[in-house]
Amino acid sequence: MDFDKRYPVNNFFTILLSVVCLSATAQHSLRFGALTDAGIPYHTFQKSRGVLGGKGFNFQSNWGLCLQYKAFNRIGLEVGITQNYTRWKIQDKEFERRNDGYKALTTNHNSYWGYYAGLYIYQPVSDETSFFLGGAMNWNSVGKYQNSITENFYIERDGSFISEDVTTSVSYLGNNTSYFGELGMEQKIGDRSTLSLGLKLNLGQALLSSGSYRVYDVINQKELVNDQFSSKGTFGGITVKYSFTLLEKKKRVPPPKVKPQQVADNKPKPTDTPPANQPKPKPAPAKVEGREVKLAQKITVRHPTVRVQVWDHQEVDGDRISLKLDEMWIMQNYTLTEKKKEVVISLKPGANFFTLHALNLGKLSPNTAAMLIIDGTQEYKIVLESTMTQSGTIEINYVP
Repeated sequence: MDFDKRYPVNNFFTILLSVVCLSATAQHSLRFGALTDAGIPYHTFQKSRGVLGGKGFNFQSNWGLCLQYKAFNRIGLEVGITQNYTRWKIQDKEFERRNDGYKALTTNHNSYWGYYAGLYIYQPVSDETSFFLGGAMNWNSVGKYQNSITENFYIERDGSFISEDVTTSVSYLGNNTSYFGELGMEQKIGDRSTLSLGLKLNLGQALLSSGSYRVYDVINQKELVNDQFSSKGTFGGITVKYSFTLLEKKKRVPPPKVKPQQVADNKPKPTDTPPANQPKPKPAPAKVEGREVKLAQKITVRHPTVRVQVWDHQEVDGDRISLKLDEMWIMQNYTLTEKKKEVVISLKPGANFFTLHALNLGKLSPNTAAMLIIDGTQEYKIVLESTMTQSGTIEINYVP
C-alpha cells in the first residue's frame, strides 16, 4: 500500500480544524477515555473447499486509550491508540476422516499496535442519553515476520503405519489500514463521566497476514494437502468505552427578553372606588433570614399552578440553596447539579415572591442558579444570583 497518499489523513485534520474554529465560542468539551473491543475475525481459505475451517473460540480483541473533542453536543472528533490481539484456530476435517478421528489443529496468535482517527455524530434523546453513529480510519502497525511449524503424526492402523507431516506457515505483511463503522448508545454517569456501548464492523483494506497449510505423506513421498489462507484484519464485534470530561464549556443560558409592559394611566380619581376583587399590591420582602433581598425580574402568568425547574448555571461547583415562596420554604439544603430539579408551586392572585437563598458560594462566587418557569402556555428562563449577604428574588404576578 502506498503510504505517501495521505488524503484521508489530511481530510480528517481539515474537518478537525473547521469544527474547532466553529465551536471555539460555543458549547464544547474535551474527554479522555479507555475502550475495549471484542469480536470475531474473518479469514479466507482459498483452496480448501470445506477441508479447512474455523475451530474453537476465534476472537479479536482491542484495548486502548482515546481523546475526544465534542462540539455542540452533536459532533465528536476522536483519536486513539489500541493494542490489538487476534487468536484463531484452523481444523483439517479431511485429516480427521482419513486418520480415524485424529485431529490436526493449528493455533495462531498475533498482537500489534493500532492508531485511529474518527468522526462521531450524536443524537441526544434526553439530558443523559444519546445515540451515536461514527466512522474512523485505522493505521495498524504489524511489522514483517514469518512463523512456521511442522508436526509429525505417526499412526498405527490395522497393522500398518501412517506418517504424515503437517506444516503451517504464517507471514505478517507489515503495516496496513482499515476503516470501521460504529453504532451505539452513550449514557451519562454523574456529572463528568460517560459509558458507551456500540456495535463495530472493521474492514481491512489490504492483507494483514497470509499463510499456507501443507500435509505430506512421508512413507509414500507425496503431498496430500496444500492450501492457503489470508486475513485483512476484518472483524465484527462490540465495543465498550468509558470517558471522563477533562474540560467543558457549557451552553450559556441567555436571560429572557422581557418586553416592557405598558402601564396605562388609569389612576383612580378621588371620587373613584377601586374594584372590590382587585388584590392590593404587595411589596417585595425587604429581608429573608436577615439578608437583603434584590428583585431580579418580574413576570406575569395566567395559571395558578406553575412548574419551576432549577439547575446549576454554567459550571457545576457545589452550590447549595434553599428556595422560598413568600413565607413558605419549598426546597431546603439542595445541591445544584446540571440535571434539572423540578417543583410545582401554587400561586395566589397578585404578586408572589420566589427567593433564592444561598447556603454556600460553591467553588465560584456568587451562588448562581438557572430557572425555567413554565405556566402551561409560556416559559421564562431566568438566572438568579445570591451571596451570603444578599438574596435574589423573582416577582411572579398571577392574573386570573
